[in-house]
Amino acid sequence: MLATAVTLRDFRNVERAEISLGSRLTVIAGANGAGKTNLLEGIYFAATARSPRTNTERELVRRGCSVARATLATEDENGDHLIEVGLAPGDSKTVKLDGSPAEDLSTSPARPLVSVFLPDRLALVKGAPSGRRGHLDNFVAALWPSRLATRAAYSRALAQRNALLTRVRSGAAADSSLAAWDAELAGHGVQLMADRAEAAELLAPRFAELARALGLPKPAELSYRPRSGARDAAELAAELR
Repeated sequence: MLATAVTLRDFRNVERAEISLGSRLTVIAGANGAGKTNLLEGIYFAATARSPRTNTERELVRRGCSVARATLATEDENGDHLIEVGLAPGDSKTVKLDGSPAEDLSTSPARPLVSVFLPDRLALVKGAPSGRRGHLDNFVAALWPSRLATRAAYSRALAQRNALLTRVRSGAAADSSLAAWDAELAGHGVQLMADRAEAAELLAPRFAELARALGLPKPAELSYRPRSGARDAAELAAELR
């Protein structure tokens, strides 16, 4: 799946832009403040219906305008596709795929896999482990969309267990009531760790290759090392107790 063109309307500082994208490498050049990063953000927004830079989506709408639009043309062996995303502050976001409403682009085969690196992404290396886990989970979801449900199920089980744990500590529930949620959380957790390990294993050879190309004095290694040493759900559940 390749992205072939992007169209932006009233997105950030871009009033109107129509850009064709090359099949291999597209270089975007311009003066500082011209909107190069905004254009890249627009491509990402069109492909995912979310911004890689902000959670405050009203910032994406050009000042003085009421609606921002981003359209991405893609193609694969089955033909051409069109993804359209519209954003109006105060209203729900509209997403269309080939003219029909689309609820979730993350599982659509018509969406190209996209990754973005911005200067503030150094937080991925220097920041909290939760940021690295989340980034790796997004990579897993991009590689294997069907596995997106594992992270969602884990998050739900964690929230339920934490709520029950609060009740246990206050004396409103018995310690024994945690066992069921420990088992539920452990089952999803083991699968989540396995998915992350598989994704890291896929990335490792390319990571080492690029590190060598940079001329680093020592070999670079990428690996996933979870805090838990559990080998199965039973061992992880035991760690939770």
